[in-house]
Amino acid sequence: MNVCSAYGLVGFLMNPYLESDLIHDARQCSEPLNAVGLNSACAMIEERNIVSGAINAALEKEIVQRKGVGNSFAYDIFSCLHIVYPNTEGEYRFEGIDLRSLDLCQDFSDDLKITFENCIIDTIMMPPIATDIPKFYFSDCLISKVDGRSSQKDIEITMYKSCEFSDFSDDFSVNSEIMSSSTPIGVKILVVTLRKIYSQIGNSRLESALLRGLDHRARMLAPDVIELLIERDYISAFTRGGKRLFTGNKAMRKSALGIITSPSTCGEAIVSDCLRLA
Repeated sequence: MNVCSAYGLVGFLMNPYLESDLIHDARQCSEPLNAVGLNSACAMIEERNIVSGAINAALEKEIVQRKGVGNSFAYDIFSCLHIVYPNTEGEYRFEGIDLRSLDLCQDFSDDLKITFENCIIDTIMMPPIATDIPKFYFSDCLISKVDGRSSQKDIEITMYKSCEFSDFSDDFSVNSEIMSSSTPIGVKILVVTLRKIYSQIGNSRLESALLRGLDHRARMLAPDVIELLIERDYISAFTRGGKRLFTGNKAMRKSALGIITSPSTCGEAIVSDCLRLA
């Protein structure tokens, strides 16, 4: 269904004034495209050389048609625009959509402002408190989990207005504890990298997000760990908008969780490979 919706979305981008059953069905979806659908849509956009101006014009037409508020279909257009053309700018408002996850650890333009109203969001991944936070705002949203904050008192009150939260998870503190442990550095990088990728299976993570929070020495070794993960099929790499992204392999999820929970006793060969990194 997501791949079919991707065809409808790309058809709309190529001709925003065309109406077809495929476009109609894509517009009626209550949830945005998943990672497979988004990757398919972005690949078609690149193959057809659809420029950013055309995508932005289609997005504005869709939002204007809905009296200034974007739905799931408009959000899919925005997501494709940002993935293929990362320096996207502008101000957008989306209402009443269901999101599985929203990764605010990505790099966003300083001139981009997004507002979500009356949305249901499973997980929001927040960057460390000391870092720059993108201009994303949430109003009257139901949020199941905020990753990167330990409690409601840690969230930025200017970002969230009249929102309800169910859970918080401070993965940055956990990763910091792992990196400060006595575990060999190659294994520490392996565990932290797997935690970042497999915490939200099915979603892509930027290379910059995998390096975030690592000290200078760890950053030097991280590319070697990433290549080992690719060689052993724990992760897959691809390029969008000139940036390298990574996604986890569902078939390796059990092995990955074994490494995360007990790297010294899991028996996975990649742990031995990482032990030799120094």
